Amino acid sequence: MIICHYTPKESDWKLFKVKIVTWQEEYMKKLNEGYIDILKRNENASANYWTLLKKINNDSKNAGVVIENSKSKLFDNLLELLYSKVITFTDLNEFSEELQNDLKSKFYKKL
Repeated sequence: MIICHYTPKESDWKLFKVKIVTWQEEYMKKLNEGYIDILKRNENASANYWTLLKKINNDSKNAGVVIENSKSKLFDNLLELLYSKVITFTDLNEFSEELQNDLKSKFYKKL
C-alpha cells in the first residue's frame, strides 16, 4: 500500500464516492468473465477448482475489489487503482487538475 498524506478537495472526494462503485463493478465483471473461462477449460474439475480458488484469493486483495473507502485514503486508492489497471488516467478527467497532476507525478515516478 502506498502511504501519502494528501488532503483531497471535497469535490474530488464526492466524485470518487460516485465513481468507485462503477469502477469496481466493471472490474469485477471482467474478473467474473475470467472465472467462467477457467471453469470452461478442458481440464479436470479439481484443476479448474484450484486454479479458480487461487485466482479469486489473489483478486480479492485488489483495489478493484476492495478498498478502505475514506477521504484520507483517496490519493492512495486512486494510485492503487491505476497501478492495478482498474482505471486509467482517462477515468480521472472529471477530477481536479491538481489531483490529476499529483497522481501522474507519483505514478510515473514509481514506474
